[in-house]
Amino acid sequence: MPSKRKAASNSKAKPQVNPVASSPERSPSSPPPSSSVTPILLALPTETIHHILSHIPDMNLPVGYEYLGGHYPFYDPSIPALGYVRQDALRTLSQTCRSFRKFFLPSLWEHFNVFTKGENGPPSQWYKRVSGLLERGSLFLADPKNKNIAGYVRVIRVVLTRHSTDTVLPAFVACLSALPNLHTLHVLHAHSQMTSQLKKAFEGHSFPSIKKIILPSCAHEILRCCPEVTFMRNLEEDGSKIVGAINKCCKKVEILERVEPNAAMIKRIVKAMPNLKRIMFRINYLTLEAIPFLSPLKHLTSIDLIQDPQRNPFGMHPIEVLNDLPDVKAARKVLKGPEEKRRLGIVYLWQEEPAPEIVLTREVESLPGWVSRIEVKAVE
Repeated sequence: MPSKRKAASNSKAKPQVNPVASSPERSPSSPPPSSSVTPILLALPTETIHHILSHIPDMNLPVGYEYLGGHYPFYDPSIPALGYVRQDALRTLSQTCRSFRKFFLPSLWEHFNVFTKGENGPPSQWYKRVSGLLERGSLFLADPKNKNIAGYVRVIRVVLTRHSTDTVLPAFVACLSALPNLHTLHVLHAHSQMTSQLKKAFEGHSFPSIKKIILPSCAHEILRCCPEVTFMRNLEEDGSKIVGAINKCCKKVEILERVEPNAAMIKRIVKAMPNLKRIMFRINYLTLEAIPFLSPLKHLTSIDLIQDPQRNPFGMHPIEVLNDLPDVKAARKVLKGPEEKRRLGIVYLWQEEPAPEIVLTREVESLPGWVSRIEVKAVE
């Protein structure tokens, strides 16, 4: 018969076993189980992660000369589109693990970009590659099976060509209709002779979620389908077709950028956009005559004047010179609202990267190339 001391010893509870310690030994380089560990990157605040992502290069297409002689965005298919650097990085992150996929997949699909890399084939065939990408991407997002991914899309940046318009454009229209959260449409380039094809494809459709639109004048038929637009930036030509479309279909425009105004066009702008708060246009020989016709706009608090850097061989003019430009003096007189809220600026668009001492700005967003904006006196 065992002694009481031995019985007491046997009655002690067995120590709890650590399942990790008892498991087969793992090498120091082995990753911990993914189901129980959060990636260290996701431990950072969301704002910090998005700030890190903002440093990944985005699209920065060059600025070239249009036939009107001014600085306008120009799509060059032979130059690699840097927007794919960001897109490729986000795709890689979203395929790393389940946690990363959940976090980065919305960022990957936030922008639906359809342009082309110059090295992906013969430059003469770039329009075929662009059209093929647009049609395949549009059909994917329009498919009800991909409804969740379609809900991530906020911004579209595309190039429109005349290749296979009978199939590409209807697919693109269906895609736009399937994106409930789309707020920005940016057409980098459209063929100048495809207006009739665009009218046929877009007529009768409406995309009320789009609030910001950037496109060349030849694609103004798309603008007619966006009745809730508040921001409009013209690319190429003088913008008269854009103003006509706004007058008929877009009554809520508050910001108009990059038109070539004369007195007649300014009068049309005032009539079509009574709620206009900000306007951007180039300084030319007609600007000084046209600016006073902006006076009837009761909500106009900001004007940006695009100055051609080549008019000054040394780059930007000194601030004293800018403040005394006749166009600037005329613009001051038409600004409305409280003096502390009035804004007047000179915008330089550089065709090549400017000297290091020239400060670049992101205040004027979505403009390609290199942009400098100088704040000048808005009040005498």
